[in-house]
Amino acid sequence: MGKRILDFLLYIRPEPDRIEFLERLRLMVLYALIVPAIVSTVYNVMLVIRAGRYAVALLLCLSLIVGSLALVSFFRTRRLSGARRFMGLGFFLGSTLTILDAGGLYGLGSLYFLVAFAFGYLLFDYFMALALPVYFFAGFALRLQWGDFHPQSIYNDPDIATRVLIPFALSSFLGVVGNFSMRQLEERLSSLAYRDQATGLPNRAKFEELLRDEVVRSKESGRGFTLYAFKLHHLSRISGNRGVDYLNEVLQSFVDRMHDLCFPHGIVGRISESIFGLVLPEEPAADGRAREMIETLYDPLRGRDSIEYLQLSCGILRYPEDNIAPAELNSTQHCAL
Repeated sequence: MGKRILDFLLYIRPEPDRIEFLERLRLMVLYALIVPAIVSTVYNVMLVIRAGRYAVALLLCLSLIVGSLALVSFFRTRRLSGARRFMGLGFFLGSTLTILDAGGLYGLGSLYFLVAFAFGYLLFDYFMALALPVYFFAGFALRLQWGDFHPQSIYNDPDIATRVLIPFALSSFLGVVGNFSMRQLEERLSSLAYRDQATGLPNRAKFEELLRDEVVRSKESGRGFTLYAFKLHHLSRISGNRGVDYLNEVLQSFVDRMHDLCFPHGIVGRISESIFGLVLPEEPAADGRAREMIETLYDPLRGRDSIEYLQLSCGILRYPEDNIAPAELNSTQHCAL
């Protein structure tokens, strides 16, 4: 039972060029930020209603709804892109309310953002990781200068009001620098792990992951897709005669032509040294479409100082008619070609 709950909570479909481990780490950060925020917001709403501050209660409820929508968005799509937008809006509303209200009745509401920005950089994108901490730090610094706190607020002590800006500044700095460094590292790791270094296409591991996503979308929409597997012949002859760099230039021209064939709705990937995959939405005449693409791809490719003719063949898989699992992709393609 516990394993099923964990699988439900932690199952995620990584976005393009994202590392699955880091995406799951971001998901745990999402839970760690939203669940305490929801619990504390419910408690604070009851406090401010008792104090007769109904406008503040309304804003708190609005931020609670936005935060809850982040979880709803994730559970609906199993991706963090939508949740990230709702989180950004929720943090903006929460930051604005905390600035205006100086952290609430006791001033402790501001401490949530002290922790949130130190770890939230894992979840935010570039813009939010820069704008939100700077907005909150600058706004709260001005609010502390303004004064007029609640009688029970910790910020009535001038020393606390001055010293709290230091950890807020460090938290904001960590959020900005940490987000930039993490994204740079993730982009590099993603390129090494999921991209073919010669052509820049998704490699076999990434292509199978994209195929799994296509299967999920097909089941949700009720519309299938067609996988075309193009096998190039005699590549070793080109590399042996002209070198690997020249072969990579020819393959890049071939890939550009494949992108033109599938624009704007299609997925191109390199499954092996000589097999390239192309996924297109379901088509009624896949065989005829394959012949047209072979004719287009067979046209001569201009290399560095010569023209190359690539020999190729094509295999076709239709989903859900053929009902082939992505894990069986390689052996199935070899049989189909």
